[in-house]
Amino acid sequence: MTTQALTVPEIEPLERDHAVLLERCHAVTHISSPLVYESAAICKKELSARRLFVLDFFKPMKVSIDAAKKTVLDRERLVLTPIQTEEFRIGRLLVDYDDAQERQRQLAQRKAEEDAKLAEAEQHEALGDHQAADAALDGQGLVQVEVPKATPKIEGLSYRENWSADVTDKLALIKAVAEGKAPLAYVEANYAVLNQAARSLKQELNGIPGVKAVMTKTAVGRR
Repeated sequence: MTTQALTVPEIEPLERDHAVLLERCHAVTHISSPLVYESAAICKKELSARRLFVLDFFKPMKVSIDAAKKTVLDRERLVLTPIQTEEFRIGRLLVDYDDAQERQRQLAQRKAEEDAKLAEAEQHEALGDHQAADAALDGQGLVQVEVPKATPKIEGLSYRENWSADVTDKLALIKAVAEGKAPLAYVEANYAVLNQAARSLKQELNGIPGVKAVMTKTAVGRR
């Protein structure tokens, strides 16, 4: 696979073309009269036009970059997908086996601990030390046992625990936050939805408790 080489343009000619415009606009530091306002408005329109010109100038190059990147990513995905699919499947098998071995180890551990308690208690009873025997049965004996897991140790392979949260009852979570039982960060505001509501409702958004409608104005220049 080959992709067309991208020619990176020199930016100095572009900068020279609008240097005078920037210098003239930079001279407007504040607006104190209708005449200066008109000059500032002309600057705004010409800056907007120049900005759009620069965007149009670079757009074909960006389109070419995006197309080349998409092609590369598509090829990469085709090569990686079967590898990743099999890697995940084998990883799942390894985790399942390791979990099964851990469950067996825990069962064996409990049985070994019980056997050790009884054996130690019987030994103390045989020696006439009833207090030590009772302590052994209560898990306070001297004998400690540990059953190892049977999963083989493979160099370069380890297991990592991945924890995530699942909200099972959003209202219960909100109530917990309101009662101070959970931090406020657990229910951060959805600004994407709120801003969309603000554009639709405008000042009526103020009717929602805890929300304030904010309006800012932007000057728009057109070619």
